[in-house]
Amino acid sequence: MNLIKSLLIIKNLIKILFLDFDVVFFSENKRYQSIFKNLIIDLSKYNKKIIYLSSDINDTIGIEEIKSFYIGDNFLRDLILQILNCKIVIMTLTDLGYHQIKRSKNVKKYIYVFHGIVGGYTDTAFHNYDIILSPSNYHNDLINLNNKNKSKKTLLNTGYLYFDYLRKNITEKFNAKTVLIAPSWSNFYKNFINEDFDKIIEFLLNKDYEVIFRPHPEHYKRSNNFLDYLRSKYSSRKLKFDNNASSINSFNNSSLLITDFSGIALEFSLSCKRLSIYINDNSSKHMNQKEINYLEENFKKFFCYNFNLKDFFENFDYVQQNNILDKQELLNFANSNFFNYEKNISKISAENINKVLKLIN
Repeated sequence: MNLIKSLLIIKNLIKILFLDFDVVFFSENKRYQSIFKNLIIDLSKYNKKIIYLSSDINDTIGIEEIKSFYIGDNFLRDLILQILNCKIVIMTLTDLGYHQIKRSKNVKKYIYVFHGIVGGYTDTAFHNYDIILSPSNYHNDLINLNNKNKSKKTLLNTGYLYFDYLRKNITEKFNAKTVLIAPSWSNFYKNFINEDFDKIIEFLLNKDYEVIFRPHPEHYKRSNNFLDYLRSKYSSRKLKFDNNASSINSFNNSSLLITDFSGIALEFSLSCKRLSIYINDNSSKHMNQKEINYLEENFKKFFCYNFNLKDFFENFDYVQQNNILDKQELLNFANSNFFNYEKNISKISAENINKVLKLIN
C-alpha cells in the first residue's frame, strides 16, 4: 500500500472516531454496491445516521447524505472495524471473527447479507452474526445446518437484495452471437479456476461468437497467471474481459451463460429469461460445500443444461437453436423458492432493520 493511500485511511480513521452514527455498511469491493445501494437509500428514509466503509478506493456509495470512507484492506482496515461504536454493522463477509476482521465490542448487532444465491460456505461462515437477511427457505436450512449447536440466529425472511437491482436494469434486447462465461473459483482447481474454459472460449470463437469472460473477484487475486494467458492467447480475437463492478451490461448483451458452479446462472436465467449451461467435470467442489443444495439442483433440472466438456461440444448448436425458457414457469419457480421475489426487497429489508434498531437501546 503506498503512502498516499495510507495517509488517506488514517485521515478517515480520525474522522470515523469523531462521527456519531447508527449503522455501518462495510463493502469488500465495488461489486457489492449493487446489493447495498437501494437498501441504504430505503434505510436512510428512517432518518438513521449511516456511513459506508469500503476496501475499494473507487467504491463510494454516491448518496449525498451518506458519508463514504475508504479503509483499505490491511491492518488499518482491521483496526477501524474493530473500534467501531454503533448499533448495527451490515456486511457480506463470511467467517467474521475467524480471520483478520473481528467483531467490535461496541457494536450491538452484526447483520449478514447474502451476495450470491448459492455458494460454498465453511463450517464457521455465519457463526458470529446476530441477524441474517435470508433470501429463501433453502438459505434458512443452510444457516441452521451451519449453525448447529451455536448461538441462535435471527433469520429475517426478506429476500435476495440483488434481485431488486436486476429487475430495474435488465433489458429484453441481446446479441444472439454473444456468450457470457462466468466461472466460479475453488481451492480444488489448479490456479483456483477451471482451465477447461480455455477450450470452451476457443470453441466459441471458432464459431464466430463474441465471448464475454467475467472472472470471479477471487480470480484477480489467485489466478492472474491464467487470466494473463487468456488475454495473450486471444488478444486479436473477440474475447472481452468484464471486470466491471456490475454484471448488468454482460447480462444484457448475452444470449447464453456458461459457468461451472456459480450462482450467477440463477441470477442470469431468472432475470434475463435465457438459458444457462453448467460445465460439470464431476470433481469440482467449492470450499467445504456444506450445503443441502436442493435450490440449485431443482433449478438445473428444469431450466438449464448440465454438460461435461465432450457433451457441451456435441450439443452446443442444438442448445442455441432451442434457447427458449418458459417465462411463466421461471416466475413460478422464483416465487415459490424466494421470499418477496416480485416485491421491493430493499424496502422490506429496511423496514426489518429499522425494527431491530428500535429494539436496541
